[in-house]
Amino acid sequence: MLNEIKTQLEEYQLSEGTLNALKLTLADKKADFEKENLNLINNIKDLSEKQEMIKNLAKEKAIEEFKLTGNKKLSFGLGIRVGTELLYDLDIALDWAKEHKLCLKLDEKAFEGLAKTQNLDFVTKEEKVSATFPTKLELNEQ
Repeated sequence: MLNEIKTQLEEYQLSEGTLNALKLTLADKKADFEKENLNLINNIKDLSEKQEMIKNLAKEKAIEEFKLTGNKKLSFGLGIRVGTELLYDLDIALDWAKEHKLCLKLDEKAFEGLAKTQNLDFVTKEEKVSATFPTKLELNEQ
């Protein structure tokens, strides 16, 4: 049994050098690729950042529109989701959970599930508004 393990470990040790050499070769090729395609990589990065900025601005404007109109389904495929964000002191919540024999350690997910449906004096519920961005923009819609 030990001879089999030794044989396998020897094979492992022999292949380790080859593996390291292959990893170095790949790293060199990746570096060469990045050097040769620096403009392309930078263009992709810049355009991705620009799209993210436009997307975030569209979401901000969608939230402003929702706050003015209350309409959750907006033009161009944009939409509004309204959720509840719970704000509470973790220590007070843990004490409450222990008092109600829910746990020895606060299960935040379970606690928040209860806190959303019950009025607990140490939990503040705030409306959290976020905008959705469509996978496919519908720019022909007005």
